[in-house]
Formats: sequence, C-alpha cells, structure tokens
Amino acid sequence: MQEKIDKLKNYKILFVDDEEDIQVALSNILENLKVEYYIANNGKEALEILKENDNINFVVTDINMPSMNGLELIEQIKKESKNIEFIILTAHSESPYIKKADSLNIKGYLVKPMDIIELINKIVE
Repeated sequence: MQEKIDKLKNYKILFVDDEEDIQVALSNILENLKVEYYIANNGKEALEILKENDNINFVVTDINMPSMNGLELIEQIKKESKNIEFIILTAHSESPYIKKADSLNIKGYLVKPMDIIELINKIVE
C-alpha cells in the first residue's frame, strides 16, 4: 500500500463535492498522506480553482451538486484541458449517469459512501 500512497503524491487532486462531512473526512486523510489537494463545493467553484492552479492533474467529483453538476464540470474541463483525469462519485446507480460518465472517458467511478482505499487504487492504477 505504501507504494500506492507514494504514487498518489505525484497527483494534485481537486475534490468536488457539496457534502461537508465528506470534504472534512477526505481532507483529513489527504493531509495525513501529505497529498496536495484542493476542495470545491460545486462545478463552478471547481472551474475557478482550476483557473488559479494549473498544476491540478486529477479531479474527483460528485455527480449531483448545485450550480453545475459533475458531468457538466467534466465536459467543461475537457474542452479546455486534455491533461486531467477524472473519477466520479455517485450515490446513484441509475445507468443513464454511468453511461454518460463512460462516454466522457473517465478513469472510473465510485459509489458513495466511498472507500478511501478504493479511491487511492482507482487514482494510481
């Protein structure tokens, strides 16, 4: 596992989710692992963070959020940058969300509540 954690440190991660408890839990974990990360509450805020930080190379985003959902966010980022990978988080198991996400050529998706080990594995695989 240490090898995967070391690989994880090569990523600058933007985590986009409107649930504060998830933000806090993930922040604590990433800080302990000494991974550089940013947090946004929605897609619009994520785009602002991306404009200010051109070193971000991985986005983990929820699908359902106010202002701009995760799938819209991914579409917008892909118009502007080809060097970012994506994982989506969802509480939904409905196939239209997953089909749409797959059509955006993402690295993967996780169903909430997410398992941090599974997230790390998806990022560094």
